[in-house]
Amino acid sequence: MLSRWPENIRNKILLEKEKIVYPENGNFREKFRLCASERLFLSEALPSEEAVIFLDTDIIFLKSPEILWEEFAFFNSEQLSGLSPSLYLYHRFYKFPVYGKSGLNAGVWMMNLTRIRSIPRGWTTAILKIASVYEGKLKLFDQDIANILFSKALFKAFLKFDVENPLEELLQSIKTSLKNIDYEIDTSRCSKLANIDEMLTKSLEKTILTRI
Repeated sequence: MLSRWPENIRNKILLEKEKIVYPENGNFREKFRLCASERLFLSEALPSEEAVIFLDTDIIFLKSPEILWEEFAFFNSEQLSGLSPSLYLYHRFYKFPVYGKSGLNAGVWMMNLTRIRSIPRGWTTAILKIASVYEGKLKLFDQDIANILFSKALFKAFLKFDVENPLEELLQSIKTSLKNIDYEIDTSRCSKLANIDEMLTKSLEKTILTRI
């Protein structure tokens, strides 16, 4: 196919073949689409690269890809990924946490691989744990895992709560959930704030006390 492209365009493209890398545990290769989940493991598949942009094969650029690459310069010292919002409301269809109001679309994924590799206890460890916890609930798999990985905390507590039960039960469930947060998965900046657990439950606790 590339042989039919103009020579001045071909001269700007360098193609390299790399081996596909998957963890030994879990049949990731055939999830959703063949090898689609490889994007989750590019930090291991491309050990010499500092940053990459993963693109679905149906992506059409209307501007130079270099403009997108320049967005890496705007990452702050903690940001490790860049994705766009999903065009539909994720949570209307799937029962797992998503990032933001609509969730993330992983078709174009900017990755700072150096920072991904520096995650405490490992990025791949977090991926494996998410895949295990939400087994059978993931429809788009790699994109679903990305949403869970970057989602907000407390989703489980609200999902399990029966609205007919006392609010005290919800409060206790939230406190337990916060206490047991696994920071291999929940790595938001909020987790670094002092007394963050108290801040997140203070309003609900005040509401309960005023009703007694």
